[in-house]
Parts: sequence; structure tokens; C-alpha cells
Amino acid sequence: MTHAHTAADLQRRGADVERAVLSRAVEWHSQDRDIRHGNHTVVFA
Repeated sequence: MTHAHTAADLQRRGADVERAVLSRAVEWHSQDRDIRHGNHTVVFA
């Protein structure tokens, strides 16, 4: 991203990142690769 990008560009890029992260988190959860420990989440690679 550069200063030439608009707010809409940033919003679109953020949505792409959120989509990728959510997809990865759902996959890891379905494989039982994550656990909660207090206020933290531990993911086993």
C-alpha cells in the first residue's frame, strides 16, 4: 500500500486479509490444532 491508495482500497485489502485469516482459523479449529490457555490461543503447526 502507498499513500496513493484510497480508503476504499484499504478497506478492500483489509477484507481480503480478514477472509484469509478466518479461513485459516476455521481449518485449524476443525483439525483440533488450537487450544485456549487463559486469555491466549495456542496453535500447533
